[in-house]
This record gives sequence, structure tokens and C-alpha cells, in this order.
Amino acid sequence: MVFTYSDGTKVGEHEKHLRKVGSFLFENPYMVTFVSKEDTVEFLNYETTERVFLNEGMILSTCGLLKTNSARVEIRNRDGDLYRLASNSEFSIEYTVEGIRPVFYGKVLYASEDTITYSPEKNRGPIKHDYKRSGGGKYRTSCYMFNFGKGIVVIDSLGPSEDVYYNLSGPLAVYEYDEMGRQFTIFTAEPFQKIRLRFDNGKKLRERYQVLEKSRISNSRLSSLYQHFIFQNSWGS
Repeated sequence: MVFTYSDGTKVGEHEKHLRKVGSFLFENPYMVTFVSKEDTVEFLNYETTERVFLNEGMILSTCGLLKTNSARVEIRNRDGDLYRLASNSEFSIEYTVEGIRPVFYGKVLYASEDTITYSPEKNRGPIKHDYKRSGGGKYRTSCYMFNFGKGIVVIDSLGPSEDVYYNLSGPLAVYEYDEMGRQFTIFTAEPFQKIRLRFDNGKKLRERYQVLEKSRISNSRLSSLYQHFIFQNSWGS
């Protein structure tokens, strides 16, 4: 896996084709709710250049980059959206064309409206049952995504120019914005579909992406994903 952020100057580079002016309000905080190893998960603060180890209960800001290193990390926001990051993954909260959104990389699960955990105590708030469009943020090397209702998707990098999406629940749409700020759809996926996506950063946005494969997730892969990301006794161990 080739990481594309080497220091703070690279943050937001995936949207350098768009001009951003003014400031944003940070209205939906993201909290670290699980860390598998102490003194492992780093947060690099770009304003102070300070590196701190993250623990459960810490609130993430928009001025830094989370690196899981050899640990696993769980992050939630107040709307119940959940992110589970495997080892060697990254997470930042950035000013994007959609406002302040999470941007992530590595092997990451996103679950809208807290689909996985049904306990109000673990959810840090009320459980929601309404069916709505939920924005999932952006996988750094490819594109934005959203689920309708209670969706689950796992994304991984297969190389410097290829990502894979495993849609586990709910209809999924993956999209981007072109140089004029206009949204366009790259692909849609039904539950239990796998999508391999190739991208060429040297091309214009609307010509950049190519769906290499859209197929049903194999039983063995599905079992592996659930074992790694969803079953609480294995994820939280």
C-alpha cells in the first residue's frame, strides 16, 4: 500500500482542482470509541506539529491526521455514523466540496446510522430507525459515497491506482465532483456486490474512473469481512 499523505502540506490535495473560500463550522464532532492497542494510534496535529497517542473518548479536530499503525480504531459521530479502521489506515476530517467530511484511506468499514451496534449505551445516544440518505465521506484516492438508510460498506486499496468496494448492506452510490464543481455518479451497487475501481489521476475527473469488476461477493470473502469488521467478539478483542 502506498500512502499519499507524507505531511500536512498534502491534506486536501485530492480536491486541489476546486477553489475553496471562506470558513466552515464544525458541527458534528467525531469521537474515538475504540482503540485496540494503547500507545499505538497517532494523531499528527498540523498546527503544532505535535504527535499524540489517541485513546477512547478523544474528539478529533480538523487540523490533523489519524494513523492507526498496527492497531484497529473505531470512530463515531453524533448522527450514529460509524467508521472502523484496520491496521495501517488513516482518517482525517477535512474541508471538502461537501463541507466538513471525513476522508479516509487503508482498509475501512463505514456503517451509516450505526447499523452494527444496537445498544443505546454503546451508541452514545438514541437509536435511529428512519430511512434516509447518509453521506459517508470520501475514500481519499477515489471518491465520495453515500448509503440509503442503514448501509455498510468496506473499502480497501489494492494498489496505487485501484480500490475495491464491498457493499454489505443497503444501496450504495459512489460519486465525485468535476472541475466545475458538478457532481457525477461513478457507480451504484446493490447489497453484497463487489466493485473494483481503477483511477488515473492524470486524467480529467469525468474520465478518471473505470469500473473493472462488478460481481457478487464470494461467501469466503463475505465471511472474512464479517469476522474482521462486524462480529463484536472478534473486532473488539
